[in-house]
Amino acid sequence: MPNQPPSRHPPAVLSAHATVVLVDREALYRWFVTESLRGCGVEVVSCGSLDEAVRTLREAVAPDLLIVDGDLLEGREEEALRAMRANASAAPCLILDSGVDLSGSHFGAVTVALKPVDTAAVIALVTSQLHRDVPAA
Repeated sequence: MPNQPPSRHPPAVLSAHATVVLVDREALYRWFVTESLRGCGVEVVSCGSLDEAVRTLREAVAPDLLIVDGDLLEGREEEALRAMRANASAAPCLILDSGVDLSGSHFGAVTVALKPVDTAAVIALVTSQLHRDVPAA
């Protein structure tokens, strides 16, 4: 079989439906991440603030993953994460930030990735988070 050029379409992140709640104050970054994840078959609910995310989660959005801009958490880490996690069931949380230290928090399902994070890296992080409980083949 001849070598085929790489596909321009990213592979599906999941074979089953997945929902991600993305919380970031930068509208353009939210748009890029949202479009990238949707291209992989992930439904994305985009929020521009922590308060909007908490309201969205209370309105029966049951995400498989939370992605939160760490800059929004500054000074409110425990309070904000507790409010979001209370309404997100057992969904893991991925924080994208350059300086938040959550090592002392009691949120075992929190993963921190350093910004800047391009969309390909976000897709890889989301894939690893959504497949974290799947045993290796």
